[in-house]
Amino acid sequence: MTWKAPIQTLLLGLCLSLCLGVSLSSARADDDNSPTASAPTSRIYVGLYLHDISNLSLGEGTYDVDADLWAKWYGDFDPDEIRIANASDIERETLELSRDGEWHSARWRVRGTLRGDFPVHHFPLDRQAISVQLELPRAKGELVPDLAGSGIAHRFSITDWHWSPDFRPLVTTERYPSDLGSLVDEGRSAEVRRVRFEVALERPLTPVVLKLFLPLAIVALIVFLSLFVPPDALQPRLTMCVTGLVACFAFQFSVADVMPSVAYLTLADSLFIIVYILAIFCVTVAVAGHVLLARNQEALAKSIGRGAATVAPVGMVIAVLVSIPSRPPETPEPLAEAPKVERNASQKDLLRIGTTAPLRVAYSAIGAASYWGLTYEHEGRAQPLVLERMPRVENDAMRFLSDGTLAVTWRIREGARWSDGTPITAADIVLPLELRPDPRIESIEIVDPRTVVLRWSDRVVDAIRAPLLWPSQHLEASIDKDDEAALQDYLTNAVRPGTGPYQIESADESRIVATRNPHFALAPAAIARVELSRFEDSAALSDALRRGEIDLTTPNALSPEAFDAFENAPRFHAVEGPSSSFVFLALPLRETPWDNPNARRALLSAIDRAKLALDEWGDACRVAELPSLEELPPGSNPSRYAPDREAFEALGLVGTEIPIRWAPPISESFVEGIAANLEAVGLIPRLERVENTWPAWLAQDFEGLLVHQLRVERSANPAQWWALRSVAGRLQTEERHNAWTDEVAELVEQYEHALFRERREQLRQRLDRAWLEALPLIPLVFAGERIVADPALRGWDRAAEGLFGRTMDTWYFK
Repeated sequence: MTWKAPIQTLLLGLCLSLCLGVSLSSARADDDNSPTASAPTSRIYVGLYLHDISNLSLGEGTYDVDADLWAKWYGDFDPDEIRIANASDIERETLELSRDGEWHSARWRVRGTLRGDFPVHHFPLDRQAISVQLELPRAKGELVPDLAGSGIAHRFSITDWHWSPDFRPLVTTERYPSDLGSLVDEGRSAEVRRVRFEVALERPLTPVVLKLFLPLAIVALIVFLSLFVPPDALQPRLTMCVTGLVACFAFQFSVADVMPSVAYLTLADSLFIIVYILAIFCVTVAVAGHVLLARNQEALAKSIGRGAATVAPVGMVIAVLVSIPSRPPETPEPLAEAPKVERNASQKDLLRIGTTAPLRVAYSAIGAASYWGLTYEHEGRAQPLVLERMPRVENDAMRFLSDGTLAVTWRIREGARWSDGTPITAADIVLPLELRPDPRIESIEIVDPRTVVLRWSDRVVDAIRAPLLWPSQHLEASIDKDDEAALQDYLTNAVRPGTGPYQIESADESRIVATRNPHFALAPAAIARVELSRFEDSAALSDALRRGEIDLTTPNALSPEAFDAFENAPRFHAVEGPSSSFVFLALPLRETPWDNPNARRALLSAIDRAKLALDEWGDACRVAELPSLEELPPGSNPSRYAPDREAFEALGLVGTEIPIRWAPPISESFVEGIAANLEAVGLIPRLERVENTWPAWLAQDFEGLLVHQLRVERSANPAQWWALRSVAGRLQTEERHNAWTDEVAELVEQYEHALFRERREQLRQRLDRAWLEALPLIPLVFAGERIVADPALRGWDRAAEGLFGRTMDTWYFK
C-alpha cells in the first residue's frame, strides 16, 4: 500500500534521531568529565624520616638513601600518585596502609639511589645539599610537608662530611612547558607540586687542611725556597722547582679522581695553577740569575733574587684572594611590611563609650585596642606587628632538628617600641616564659637584644603561635614579679605600655582614658581619644545616652527593657546581633551530686534554654549545645527541654538549696529564668550577685552553680572547656575528675599535636562528642549582643568571633 513507504521513512528517521541523540548525549557526558571545571584540591601531607645517607659521589651526581616515607590525607586519594622526582634506582616497599574514618595514612620504606646537582666552584670548601624530592600533579592534590614527624637520624654512613641537624622541607610549584603526553590536560602546561626534604652537608675543615692545603703549601714552599739558593747553584734550584712541578701534577690528578667533570675552574684548580705559576716564576728567576752570573753581573743577579723573594709571596697572597670564587649573595627573605591601611577621616576626635560592667583594664574595650602583642590578625591570619617576619615552613625561622625538637626564632623589628617609647626587646618575650613557663619549651636563648630562639621538645601547634609579650622594664619597676597575685593584678588592672593603636593614660573603677599610640606600627587610629565610663545600672547609662554624653555602649551594657526604649528612637542606632560569647553553668564536678553525669543531664533537661534565649535576646541569640561555633558532629542530636522531677527525687535533690552566683554583664532577669526552671523540678535556688565570677571559675572553687561566659575562639586550647583549674595562666591538665578522664586528656593531646587542619577537624568532632557525653558544663546560650550607638559612628561592627574594641583603630565619625 502507498502509505507504508512514508511510515517506514518516518520510523527510520526516528531511529536515526534517537541514535544521534544518544551519541550527542555521550559526547556531552564525556565533555562534562573533562577537567575544565576541576574539583577543589585536597591536601596530601607527606613526611620523611631519613635513616641513612651513603655512597655520595660528586663525580656521578648520585647518593644512596634509606628512609621511611609516608603520606596522610582526608578522603579519596591514590598514594601511588606520589613520585620521587629525583629517583635513579629506588625500591619502595609498602609497610603500612591504615585509616581512621576518612583520615588515611600510607607508609613505605625507601632504599636506593637518588640523583642530585652538586656545584663544586668552592671545592674543597664546597657545601652541598642532599635531598629527597617528592612531587604530585596539582590536579591530583596539593602536596604539603608533614612537619610533625619528619626528621633525620643522628648518624650517617658518610664520614667525610658534616651535616646540619636541621631538616628543612622546601615547597615549590613546577610548571612544565608541555602537557607531558597527558590526554586529560592535552594542550595545557603540566604543573606539579614538589616538596624537597633537604639536608645540608659541609666538608670538615681539618681534613681539608691536612689532605689538600698542607701538601700544596709544602710544595709551594719548596719551590719558593729555591729563590734563596745562590744564583751560581743552578742545578739545585732547578731540581727544587721541577720536583715541585711534578709533585703538583701528580697531586692534581689524584684530586681529579673524586671530582665531577665540570666546565669551570674550582677553588682547588685555582690553587694548583697558582703553584704552577710560582714554579715557572722561580725557574725563570733561576735561569736569569745564572745567565747574569755568566756575564759577570753578579750584583744584578742577587738583586733580582732578592726582589723575586719579596714579590713571590705577595703575589701568591693576592692571587689566592682573587681566585677564591665569591658565593652568590643569599637573598634575605623580605621583611614583612605592614599593609597599607587608609583610615577614614573622623569628624570627631573624641569617642565616649559607656558600660555597666566592672572595669578591668585588660579586658575592657580600650584594653582590647591597646594591649596587642607581637602579631595582629589580618584577613583571618596572624601577621607580624612588631616582628620582622612570622616563622613559617618557607623560612629559616623554623628549624626541625634531628633529635625531634623544634627551634623557632622570633626576631623583633628594628625600631619597634612600646607605647611609652621604650624599645621592645627580647627580654619582653622571655619574661612571660620565665614567670609562666611552658614545660614543653626545653631552652630559651637570647641571641641578641632583638632575637629569641625557643626550642620545643615536641612539634605542637603552640610552637608557631606568637608567645606573650610583656613590658619587662615597666613590670619589674612596678611590682615584685615573683608575687603571683601582684602579677595577675598588674596584667588585669594596671595601666601599662602596649603595642596596639591606643595607649591608656589613666584608669580607675569608673573611667578609662586612652589616646593614640604614637609608636603604633600601623597607620594611626582615626579617632584621637577614647573614654570608657562605667555607670551604676542601665537606667543611668540610658540617661547619659539621651543627654548626648555617650556615643556607644559596650555589648549588653543595657538591660533588655532599656535597650527596647532605643530601638525606634531616631537619634540612636540600636543593633542586636549574634556573638561568640558562650554562656554556661559551671558545677563543682568533684562534689556530690554533680560528679554524677546523670545529675548533670537532668539539670540540662530542666532548663528551658530556648525560652531564656528568646526572652533575653530575641532572635539575636541561639541555644548552645557545645562551646563551639561549628555545627553538632554528625549523629549528635540537640538536648531537649524535658524537666523530670522524678530524676531529681532519685538523686535526693528535691528540696535542696542551690546557690547560683552570677555577675554582670549577665542580667538578673536571665538568672531568674534559670531559677524558675529549677524551682519547677523541686530545687530551691538562691541567687547571689557577685562582683566578678572569674576568680571562682579559674580556681574551680565554688559551691552550687556559677553562671559564667567565655568567648569561643577557634585557636583556643579545647581543655579550657573541661572545668579545669588554672594556676598562673596554665590549665592543670594533669588533674582528673569525672569528666576529664585519661581518654579525654589523650584526645586533647592528639588535637594539640595535629598540625593538619583536616585531622584537627576530625579530632574536634570527636572532642565534641566526648564533651556532649561527659557534659562538664551545662551549655545555655550563645548570647546575643545589644549595642546602642550614635548613627554617625562607623566601623564598629565586626564578626561575631571578634573581640569588641579590637578594631577600634578603624572606627570613625562620619
